[in-house]
Amino acid sequence: MAEVFRHQDGLASSMGDVLGILEKWRHSPPPDDLDGAVAELEAAFRFLKGAEGSMCASVRLGLAMVLGNLHRDAGNTEQALQAYDRGAQESVDLSENPARNEMANLHTNRAIALLGVMDAARALEDLEKAIRLRESLPLDEEPVFRWGFAAGWINRGDALRMLSRHDEAVASYQRGLQELEPLEPGEAVKWRRAVAWNNRGLALRELAREEEAMASFAKSIDELEGGEEPRAVIARSAAMLHRGDDPQQVLAIVSPLERQSAEAAEVSLKARHGLARRLCDKLGGSEGDWIADATDLVEEGLELERAWETAGVESMRPVACDLFRLGLRVYRICQPQFLAEFVLESLDPEVSDGAPVDDPHFQAAAVEEVGRALRESLERGVSGERGEKELAIGKSLRAADERLAALITSRA
Repeated sequence: MAEVFRHQDGLASSMGDVLGILEKWRHSPPPDDLDGAVAELEAAFRFLKGAEGSMCASVRLGLAMVLGNLHRDAGNTEQALQAYDRGAQESVDLSENPARNEMANLHTNRAIALLGVMDAARALEDLEKAIRLRESLPLDEEPVFRWGFAAGWINRGDALRMLSRHDEAVASYQRGLQELEPLEPGEAVKWRRAVAWNNRGLALRELAREEEAMASFAKSIDELEGGEEPRAVIARSAAMLHRGDDPQQVLAIVSPLERQSAEAAEVSLKARHGLARRLCDKLGGSEGDWIADATDLVEEGLELERAWETAGVESMRPVACDLFRLGLRVYRICQPQFLAEFVLESLDPEVSDGAPVDDPHFQAAAVEEVGRALRESLERGVSGERGEKELAIGKSLRAADERLAALITSRA
């Protein structure tokens, strides 16, 4: 983690200090002492407060973007958006290429934050502004301008795909890949191309163009063959999973990174989902370890998603909800005595931090399965050897049903 350097009395005392703070945090990850980093950036803002001129406005724009990036990467989306909005209000001279590029950077970074909270419509607006700002820049003279221009098109594809505008998304990814072609094929360019090929494949799959999608996934994997950087491992693993490779193999590759990277966590979650579904093809068959293996995968995946929810990442919620439904079904059919515990562990915030109790899809799935389990318990009856066990199951399910009702009502 980056070390926080504090200026005397927490103040920036010169323009040199301000520029040093800006460059220091421009490419740094969130430090352990995020408050200290924020204090440095705010000190730089204070030094420039009321200062006129294009240069001062451009520096404030940069400070706002850096502050937004630190908050975004730390999972503080609301604070990140406030910082980006602060920078977008600066009156910079957009006839100057560096200022034009910096404003485009701000719009792109704000869009990435918006995509993280599934606000694709607003993200698309930002990305199209970034593209318009950069299209008149000397792309052939400055590789960094072309890199940003390509990133705008690729992220625009992500926004369009999230909005189910898949034909447009494919075209946007293609344009981004085209813009990357003139750049030297270093690790960063290979990674960016791999991400674009992978996401293009997902858009093609939504259009039922499966052969083209599989070719796109293969290109993504080829781009990163042998890459050992974490982001290369994550991107290659995602493409492998989407291509249909063994999810057990993918999980083994990417799970060591799942607590450090939201992208890795999403791939891990999808791999667990695929493995659990494969195990559940045996549902209704003979008893065996598959039940324990499937429920372990479900619970590990949901715990992982909750951990990222507490860090402000909501993009894994749809996959987590599918995994939750799968777990509900396995417990209801195979181990109804544990269903109530599973439901409350997954949805009660007093039991688990980050529990998505406000999500209507989670709520509906839980209410439906608990109700069905109660009816099935009544149908089995309480006579014979299973009588005491059925009474205990019914009692736990009724308690879970009442707790669910209270949680849902309190948030209505």
